[in-house]
Order: sequence, then C-alpha cells, then structure tokens
Amino acid sequence: MTDGGSTDDGTECALLWTLARKHGWSSETGISQLAADANVQDKQRAREVARNQLADRKFIDYHQGKDTIWLDPPPTDDLAYYLRDVCGFMELQIEATLDSYFDGF
Repeated sequence: MTDGGSTDDGTECALLWTLARKHGWSSETGISQLAADANVQDKQRAREVARNQLADRKFIDYHQGKDTIWLDPPPTDDLAYYLRDVCGFMELQIEATLDSYFDGF
C-alpha cells in the first residue's frame, strides 16, 4: 500500500480496504467498528476520515443518523481503480478481494 494519495497518512485507504475485506457489500458497519478493525494508529482520526472523506466517495454509502457506512453494491470498477491507482494495492489483491463483483483490469 502506498501513502494513500488523498490522505496524508493512508487512513482513507486503510478504511476502504477494511470495508472491502471484512465487511462486504451493502453490509452496514458502525464507523467506530470500522476504525477499530482498520490497521491505523489514530482511531479518532479514522472515524473523522470515514465521516468526512470516505462518505463522499461514489462507491460508499453513509447513514449519518446511525453513523454507519457500507460499500455500495456493484459494479465495483470505481472502487477497484481507486484501490489500485490511489491506494497502491496490487491488481491481484484487488481482484481476489472483489471476487466475482469485478471483471478485472
């Protein structure tokens, strides 16, 4: 993984990867749980990034009242290319993670 592109410390990419790997499609997870599951040092910053940056991505849905977040249902091309181009994950990792929801690069 690279430095994360749009975030100075890779927090956004760590959160996205955690959503893709652990929480699946359309499966709501609490922001606090996502921050706890992600491999980041600063959990408070992770919660802020999830609410203020991640929630604005077109492949993410966020429910402010319940403070939950989830991956929008497929197609997943935008997510796959973001994980590769911005976050620096390898294509093989992304294809294996997104499985049948993504046709490949």
